Amino acid sequence: MHIITHPHLQSLYGAKLTRRLRNEGFQVSFATFPAGEHCKNISIVQSLYTSCAKEKLRRNSVIIALGGGVVGDVAGFVAATYLRGIKFVNVPTTLLAMVDSAIGGKTGVDLPQGKNLVGAFHQPTLVWCDLSLLKTLPPREWKTGMAEIVKYGVIKDAGFFGFLEKLFKNGTPCPLPPKALLHMVERSA
Repeated sequence: MHIITHPHLQSLYGAKLTRRLRNEGFQVSFATFPAGEHCKNISIVQSLYTSCAKEKLRRNSVIIALGGGVVGDVAGFVAATYLRGIKFVNVPTTLLAMVDSAIGGKTGVDLPQGKNLVGAFHQPTLVWCDLSLLKTLPPREWKTGMAEIVKYGVIKDAGFFGFLEKLFKNGTPCPLPPKALLHMVERSA
């Protein structure tokens, strides 16, 4: 398993994830790149290809994308194109990624001329949404994820929108009730 993530996320979750995967008999390696949309580019992809080659990934290897939308897009694109495509697992760590970018198989990178101009559709083998990963999410990331969830209710599902209205009628409950959060992520996905 070759885990692609940010250094901060590796420091938060890397040791625990490594232990669990090794206990299941998997070899584990990491590749990291800095956080931010500005790192969603071909030079980062090239460095990740080098990491994949150094780790001797094969056609039966798996890339794990541990992060938000940028990590999922970049790691998914690497998985789609390295050795003409290997499996990847998406482990989103933001609410927005759980309900949007980790689903659907859209992968890619930006060019100076625009966003997502280079990419491929490459479905993840698995999307693993662990709601406990959201505990470290800053308020701005919560808001972007919640905006996407509300949008789904508005454009597609009146019943779901009614559920959200009831939940938030007196403001945002903090923290969100676990069952409500699970329902929101499942329904949005």
